Amino acid sequence: ASPQQIVAGVASRDVAASDVGKLITLTSGSALTLTVPSGLGFTAGQRVDVLQLGAGQVTVTGSGATVNASPTAKLRAQYSAATLLCVGTDSYVLLGDLAAI
Repeated sequence: ASPQQIVAGVASRDVAASDVGKLITLTSGSALTLTVPSGLGFTAGQRVDVLQLGAGQVTVTGSGATVNASPTAKLRAQYSAATLLCVGTDSYVLLGDLAAI
């Protein structure tokens, strides 16, 4: 099997259709936002992995898409990881090492 492709980021960004199956790494000393727009075309079961490499907390939010998570849609700490899983059209669940309320 091919290794997972890594997309490195140092600023807030939107998830792109081309990110499906990839690992997005986010590195910053300040808080960052990963926005999930509507219309990405993901189908149920497709995913994007997210890794917070910096101290800046990563928040995952929807813009026209629904992102559900428990307890929050924020990664817990530096080196925390999560998976953004598509469960339906413009509907996602964030699973992983998430921050408490």
